[in-house]
Amino acid sequence: FFTGYGAPLTDRQQAQLQIIHMHQGVSGVVWSREHNDAGFERENHAILDRLRGGE
Repeated sequence: FFTGYGAPLTDRQQAQLQIIHMHQGVSGVVWSREHNDAGFERENHAILDRLRGGE
């Protein structure tokens, strides 16, 4: 995905990106439960699963 954007991500940038993904996953699960959107909840659980090293 990042090919062509210049220098590779630094360790700090990689950590920041992981935190952003974590925030997206958690906030997405909360939002989807509040709005009864099971499909979106599954997508966000998948994000969290990938972050935990699962697939």
